[in-house]
Amino acid sequence: MKKVIFVLLAALCITVNIYADDVKEVLPSPAPEPAVVKPVTTSIDTDDVSIQKTPLNKLVRGSVNSATFLLEIPASIWDVTAKTNFLKGYTVGFFDGLLTSVMRLGTGVFDIVTFIIPPYNKPLLEPEYAFDSAIKKMSRGW
Repeated sequence: MKKVIFVLLAALCITVNIYADDVKEVLPSPAPEPAVVKPVTTSIDTDDVSIQKTPLNKLVRGSVNSATFLLEIPASIWDVTAKTNFLKGYTVGFFDGLLTSVMRLGTGVFDIVTFIIPPYNKPLLEPEYAFDSAIKKMSRGW
């Protein structure tokens, strides 16, 4: 058994040396030095680079609106109470907020599902985000 392994290793060493000599002859000579390439400096107009013009804007808007749609209910209650009275605020305001929150959730899901389809910077519901709407409505009562 030892003799067989020794013979196989010896044959392997011999063939590797022969093959290595053949490979050395086939290899081409080193390539000449490449010409020096000067870097091209260009300026990027940062006004054109904006998330507003990408599908990511639509996906983020849909995700934020789907997560924060319930802010519409207390904001509408606050807004109607500030405009009229307490009783109307908690009845009409609640149902107004409920309807607006359902619309906000629907547009959020729609934006998530269709985020790859343009237009990316035109929201279906104004203001663009639920918290913007809540801030706008709740600032009226102050």
